Amino acid sequence: MFDMIHPAAATFVLALCLPNLAPAQGQEIGFDEIFALSENRREALEQLIPGTEDYYYYSCLQLQHEGKIDQVPALLETWIKRHGQSARVREIENRQALVDWASDPTRVMTSWPRGLDYLTRTLGLSFDHTRQKAGDEVVLPSTLAPSRIAPKVWEDNARRLHPDSMDGFGDRRLESLAAGKLSDRQLTELLKRLQRPDVPGLADLVVRELKIRSSRKFGSLDIHNELLPEQLEACAKSLPKLLNDPAFVSVYLTKLRPSADVDWTTNVAEREAFLDRLWALAQRLDPAHNDLKAHVLQHR
Repeated sequence: MFDMIHPAAATFVLALCLPNLAPAQGQEIGFDEIFALSENRREALEQLIPGTEDYYYYSCLQLQHEGKIDQVPALLETWIKRHGQSARVREIENRQALVDWASDPTRVMTSWPRGLDYLTRTLGLSFDHTRQKAGDEVVLPSTLAPSRIAPKVWEDNARRLHPDSMDGFGDRRLESLAAGKLSDRQLTELLKRLQRPDVPGLADLVVRELKIRSSRKFGSLDIHNELLPEQLEACAKSLPKLLNDPAFVSVYLTKLRPSADVDWTTNVAEREAFLDRLWALAQRLDPAHNDLKAHVLQHR
């Protein structure tokens, strides 16, 4: 029977259609071996109880071996009604579809409903390949259209997809966006994401954000701790009440320290310059910070 099967289906036949006939050593011989080795398989089938799944499986198998493929569908239909779908049922269906197709590829479409379509689905076959003629020229674009990749296009798309938000922009875009028009929400989101103080106009943005009703106090954003001395001074001039804010004063004091490359404890000039900076700041603070003045005077 299997000499009629198309070579392309050989692996499929071996994997899905052949029962395991190798008994383990020392085990009693099973019906698989009895059926396979029997000189009269019809007599072997009489050992099975009619109506059982074994009976249907081996009966269908024998009909296929005998070439009586027209009798298989009816028996298979009764089997499925009584026992439902199973791996054995699919095995017989696979064999039936292959044998039908191998014997007459056109007959399968009428005699076995799942014939050619069944094989196509099971094997995952597709026939959408097209022939390429020699000399056919494939014209593909070599450049991207500027109208689709221009920065303005990307920005417009980001604003459209994320209105009143900075979610559509990467961190590298934040500096350029800081110079543009920002809503209060966008401003807060931008300052939350900034990691470096080298942004033009940053002090003005910080002051504006601190004036928003929903804003938290100075020090609530990481960028506050990164402000440079000149930026802190600009904030204090625009918003004088910051000089009475302990968090702002604490950050400002850390920025007045000498460079880490200088040992101001032994370098008299650097030490005096540091104390001068502290005294200049202390003079501007309200009485709540008199302890700073006393500390500076003590070390001068």
